[in-house]
Amino acid sequence: MLAADQGYVLAEYAVAYSYYTGLGAEQNYGEAVRYFNLAADQDLVEAWVALGECYYKGNGVEKDFEKSAEMYQKALDHGFEPGEEDQAIIDEVLG
Repeated sequence: MLAADQGYVLAEYAVAYSYYTGLGAEQNYGEAVRYFNLAADQDLVEAWVALGECYYKGNGVEKDFEKSAEMYQKALDHGFEPGEEDQAIIDEVLG
């Protein structure tokens, strides 16, 4: 976690993913969101996608479709090409 705490974007994302999934760390959605936000602040597309899912599902944050749509839109604006599951969520929140 040292690299993540020093602002290395891929490390921030990796730590967030570990907290989100519970792989390599005890599952903690709140910490996952915190690290996803740090990575998103550095324009990591995958972090915006993850935050979109967090807001959509209410994992670590209050469920908020508007915020989910905002995160997914940022990812799309930066070249994100959604898979089937993400596309279904995007279609729902962006209409």
